[in-house]
Amino acid sequence: MIQIRDAVESDKEPISNVMSEAVAVLRKVYRPSPEAIKRAKSDADVRRVVAVEGEKIIGALRFSEKPGRLHLGLGVHPDHQRKGVGRALVEFLADKALAREITKLSLYTIKETCNVAIFEKLGFSTVSESPADDCISISGDQLTDVYMERDIS
Repeated sequence: MIQIRDAVESDKEPISNVMSEAVAVLRKVYRPSPEAIKRAKSDADVRRVVAVEGEKIIGALRFSEKPGRLHLGLGVHPDHQRKGVGRALVEFLADKALAREITKLSLYTIKETCNVAIFEKLGFSTVSESPADDCISISGDQLTDVYMERDIS
């Protein structure tokens, strides 16, 4: 049975391991620019929730509060994808948001990873698309940054 909970300090390394595995397939398409990595590491407002099966962390969601919304990043270990883990994490965050009277969730994804369809299944809609300036394409092609939101009011 999957349990979702707020992350604690001792979860740091297992979260890092899960996220590395989760993004490995994305790294065949792109890698973040050094500036994007630096920005992500310096975001002091980021909080995390984790999906746990037994004693093992199998998914993680990082989020920060932005005006009127919670902005998220999601990763699920490949062995546990397509089993409802991502949905459980997003729903947990939606409940947190509503408890704080926040009515939207948001995220960015790279179109060329095919993740737009996954997030649409989780209730997100595309708001805008623009050239992805914070990513370096493995193929050398221009990548597209897709900004998505989910209304949870």
